[in-house]
Amino acid sequence: ITGATLAAWTSDWATNKPAGIDGKLVILQADVGEPGSEYIAADNIDVFTYHATEWVETRSNGIVVTKSMVPSGQVMDAFLEKYNIDPQNDMVVCAQGTGGYSPAMRAGRCWYMFRYWGMPKGRVAVLDGGNQWNATANLLPVATSGSTPPYTGTATVKDLPQLNFALQATLEDMVD
Repeated sequence: ITGATLAAWTSDWATNKPAGIDGKLVILQADVGEPGSEYIAADNIDVFTYHATEWVETRSNGIVVTKSMVPSGQVMDAFLEKYNIDPQNDMVVCAQGTGGYSPAMRAGRCWYMFRYWGMPKGRVAVLDGGNQWNATANLLPVATSGSTPPYTGTATVKDLPQLNFALQATLEDMVD
């Protein structure tokens, strides 16, 4: 999504949220932005901005230990609890924070993680550009502090109707 779209959402979530979204807006930044543009502005009522880094997990299939895999169901459930995300009702925006290649890749990993675990594609988006770039272009309001994770979520990936495990090929898939 563009910074202008996110700015409309953050300015009045109740009025401007996408059709079919009943919950809150959760913005997950891969990095804290540059000084003065650390976080995307949030009201901490309907709109929350967190610095999150739990996009990957080292996992073993019993034969091979692989770094940077999609988090397991248990780790994903802990993530949903930490940030109080309800994947069936909330909108999640994966943002870079600081612009550049590495934060952009991590924001993409955020999107991939949610899609892998079955979050509907209309409920997860990636922000185009870093905080400072969007703020300098007058596309997005920024703040110097983010939201505090509440650790109150109750959602689980077990409740998601459509898991997308086909997004990740297993070793067996590769051999076949």
